[in-house]
Amino acid sequence: MLVFMLGVPCVLQAAVKSVSKNGGAVAVDILMNIAGREVYIAFPNLDRTGGKVLFAFHGSGREVRSYVPGDPKSNEFYIYQRNLALRCGYIFVVASFGKDIWGKEDAIKDFQTIYTCIVDLYKVDKDWVGWSTSAGGVLLANVLKYNSGIIKKAIGTFPVYDLEDTYVHLASAKQAWTDKKGLKEHNPAKFPEVFINIPYLIFHGLADKAVPIERHSLKLYKDLKKMGWEIEVQPVNGGHSVTNWNMYNEKLLFNFLNSH
Repeated sequence: MLVFMLGVPCVLQAAVKSVSKNGGAVAVDILMNIAGREVYIAFPNLDRTGGKVLFAFHGSGREVRSYVPGDPKSNEFYIYQRNLALRCGYIFVVASFGKDIWGKEDAIKDFQTIYTCIVDLYKVDKDWVGWSTSAGGVLLANVLKYNSGIIKKAIGTFPVYDLEDTYVHLASAKQAWTDKKGLKEHNPAKFPEVFINIPYLIFHGLADKAVPIERHSLKLYKDLKKMGWEIEVQPVNGGHSVTNWNMYNEKLLFNFLNSH
């Protein structure tokens, strides 16, 4: 099926029912192509119209398929985010951004296109929740900067905040950014004010060596506190890994998603 929204082709690739591991709830899973990006949507029920949306900003080296139960590229760490969103009554959405997840302009532009297409096609709520993991924190911040008013609150799983710091330490950041000027312009640490009035619940490992908590989540917390806004940072044991399940305090996450 080919659908055009404001001249943007939305190509429906597949639609199948699946059973989530959390409570055995029936969910409708859809894979689409919007603006050249693969997009995965999971609906918490059989009625595929209307409702609140949680959009996941994946980590570096991850993609849509990381969140799809049963897919060869899936990972239980990411599937958990999908399942929790469904249990809380959210429509779960994620798009594959490749290296552009590091806050590149094409990803910012394509996010807006994906947002517009999904809102128009499925008549969902216009205020979304964001869930950023690692490098996804950079794109989240840039979406807040350039597409303000879409994300109403957010969750962070060891999210990157100071892009220039990460550029020094991680090869994936260097591969994504060869333009130093663009790197600085899209570094969230240069515009922390975009998080003001956005409730943000972050979980970050005390032993994280890839994205040290002191130079990222705690730095964001301190920068915002100086501006009169407080976010919630939960330091947890462990490091920067999809095996670190300390990142998921289900009670805190559940309450956060069902509040505000």
